[in-house]
Amino acid sequence: MASLTLKNVKKIYPFNGDDAKKNKKKMSDEERKALALKNSKFEQNKGKMIMPVEGGVIVEQFGLHEHHAHKHITVNNTGLEIAAAAGADVHNIFEGTVSRVTVIPGLNYCVMVKHGDYFTLYANLASVCVGKDEVVTAGSKVGSLATSDNPDDHQLHFELWYMTIR
Repeated sequence: MASLTLKNVKKIYPFNGDDAKKNKKKMSDEERKALALKNSKFEQNKGKMIMPVEGGVIVEQFGLHEHHAHKHITVNNTGLEIAAAAGADVHNIFEGTVSRVTVIPGLNYCVMVKHGDYFTLYANLASVCVGKDEVVTAGSKVGSLATSDNPDDHQLHFELWYMTIR
């Protein structure tokens, strides 16, 4: 698929976090077993998955914490902020299927990948090189990190969900 840029997007699709609930269908025993196997493989790789952006450094942790510059403000981060070089390649951390590619105001392009009942979200991308329903492997490129004149903006926002729980 050709790379997309913010300049050639005509529609902005809202992201509401309900992908895991949407289109729930009854699963056959075979589908249930396949899902359990995917979940097991994902869980067994805890702590062994690749960093989603090469040379990345985690600059903001998950959860409630004090703002780094304004000590009287509490931040509730739903993921991790990973600093890297402007335009750095962003890679999928585990095999899966792209469930959504969208634009979120303030986070640029976002790619969500489904890994069984687990989802990973890669946000603040300048361009995307995958499409919805595309099967991706661990380490495959999903896009490029956003660029700007402000080096503080060169951060991947990365989230990991279990079903709808972040």
